[in-house]
Amino acid sequence: MLKILVVDDSKLARRRIIQMITEVNVKYEVVAEAVDGEEALKQFTQFKPNLVITDLEMPKLSGIELIYKLKEIEDIPILVISSLINQEVKHKLHTFKNIEFLRKPINSNLINRILLKLEHKLTLGES
Repeated sequence: MLKILVVDDSKLARRRIIQMITEVNVKYEVVAEAVDGEEALKQFTQFKPNLVITDLEMPKLSGIELIYKLKEIEDIPILVISSLINQEVKHKLHTFKNIEFLRKPINSNLINRILLKLEHKLTLGES
């Protein structure tokens, strides 16, 4: 089962992402959600998800700062969903493996395709 942590400061965005995840595959479980990077680090430690979905622009600890901190802990797959994705952001994160990007607004087909790709990478990594 794919255990997912969803991080976005917008409650509406989190709800929409969670709804899309649960609609695309019953094997996916959102184990926690967070409103910013600081809360996400606490949730990550507590719930041990094997995938993090995060926005970039958030209070207290941005998505980029969160990614750096998570990657120090573990090479966990991360899906960035944001309207702020550009070459500068990709350049900042280019050294990390297992990061995918989706530009908002997203739809179920896009998120399904990326989640399947990340699930496949996780499965190969565990073999």
